[in-house]
Amino acid sequence: AITTHERATGLLTVNAIDAYNPVKKATLVAPQRLRLALNWSIPFRAGDTVVLRHQVHGSNVFRLTNCGNVAVRDVTVHAAPGMALLVVRCRDIVVERFRVEPTPGTTRLMSTCADGMHFAECRGSIVIRDCEMRAMGDDCVNVHGAFLTVVDRPDDRTLVVDRPDHRAFAKGDLPPKGEHFGVVDRMSLDLLGEPDIVGAEPGRYEKLQFAGDLPAAAKAGDLVYDADEAPQVTIAHCRFPGNRARGILTHRNTLIERCAFANQSHAAILVLSEASSPEGPTVRNVTVAHNDIRNTGRIGRPGGAIQVAGLSVGEDGKVRFAPEPVNAGVRIIGNTIVDAGTSAVEIGESHDVTVASNRIERR
Repeated sequence: AITTHERATGLLTVNAIDAYNPVKKATLVAPQRLRLALNWSIPFRAGDTVVLRHQVHGSNVFRLTNCGNVAVRDVTVHAAPGMALLVVRCRDIVVERFRVEPTPGTTRLMSTCADGMHFAECRGSIVIRDCEMRAMGDDCVNVHGAFLTVVDRPDDRTLVVDRPDHRAFAKGDLPPKGEHFGVVDRMSLDLLGEPDIVGAEPGRYEKLQFAGDLPAAAKAGDLVYDADEAPQVTIAHCRFPGNRARGILTHRNTLIERCAFANQSHAAILVLSEASSPEGPTVRNVTVAHNDIRNTGRIGRPGGAIQVAGLSVGEDGKVRFAPEPVNAGVRIIGNTIVDAGTSAVEIGESHDVTVASNRIERR
């Protein structure tokens, strides 16, 4: 991946070059001189300060898998060819005073090549307090479950599902008996039903067996998710002074309060339902309250400093905005938003929404 940065601030340049997988070949032609053969033309200019990420999702500093009742406190991460903290299928996590930043006194422009914190398929509660993250190559905090794709429906109580990356399922990946699942129409993001699991089998695909008959409309191509993988998330009193991508990306049961965001290249807060992404589920019960958000959307693409959206997949396979409201229970209250990109608050495909008492300024 390649990005252009301001040398003085370390931030991505306004309307930055931000390219993934652009390099066909890299050749060391002399000491400290690298020649890149590119897959397409990129409009570099002489004098640009460029960061090359040779790995984006390489090694992470901390990875927690299948853990419970974990506290991570008073940690500083300066660099990693991946994420600072990756948490997968864990329960009840507290993260306090966790810092991600380039080593002070150096000229380094990036801390981690990917996210500061990433939580996938967790449950129980996640509490993130008094943390500070800057200069990452991706989001500060990302919290999500997993969408699986239906490949077959052998009978009225069985679904065969695949991962987006097509990895085989191991025994440790299987949901416990009694888990509550959701079945979602890929083309509308409508919830078709919420059956309970009675059994699961691993393999190239995962076979899910349900207690009762599945919704009649459920078919190959639709999405399923484990509805119990929706922890109560609190992110409070944190500081995110600048990074590539978003400040926080979340989906469900989240309170973001009294945090400070600045200089994100994209949205400060993105709340998203997206059928084409492995990260689900659809949006429910998210509150964004009393935060200070400044100078976001530096890369110049459409989108709000706070953005709520729903993206489905049409019959032609192309991503589009969902045809009906699919997100619910969003509260945006008492925030200060200064010098947003193209808009301060952008909401689509949603119902049961409150936007109140926010202060929006352009300086």
